[in-house]
Amino acid sequence: MINEVTAAISQKLEEAFGSGHEFYMEKLEQGFQAPCFFICLLNGRQEQVRGNRYFREHSFDIHYFPQSAASPVQELQAVAVRLMMDLEYVNLDSGPIRGTKMNYEMQEEVLHFFIHYDFFVRKVPEEVPLMMELHQSQKVKEG
Repeated sequence: MINEVTAAISQKLEEAFGSGHEFYMEKLEQGFQAPCFFICLLNGRQEQVRGNRYFREHSFDIHYFPQSAASPVQELQAVAVRLMMDLEYVNLDSGPIRGTKMNYEMQEEVLHFFIHYDFFVRKVPEEVPLMMELHQSQKVKEG
């Protein structure tokens, strides 16, 4: 499921920014071409709500490496504002999920955009074999 969320983020970024940007999910390769995005899952958490229902929280850090060396801060600010709007909803096979707790910071001319994608999941119960046959006999007591 988490790979599906990461792929949905990547797809949304590609729709928003076009094919002129590279998207990395596994690791950032040495000698990468800017501008590019690196999608990183920071942490995940699961809490049982009731019965077989669980609430999962996923915190992502989306790095953006700017193309402009002359004015990277302006480019980073423009991308941050755009990410706030474009990543609010991403589409999974099961339907859209909403990004929350969005914030960003700029460190050493790299944008770090933080967002949470939280949702409920259900654990499918293990199938237990049913009883095959039941024989019952009964009599009525006379008198």
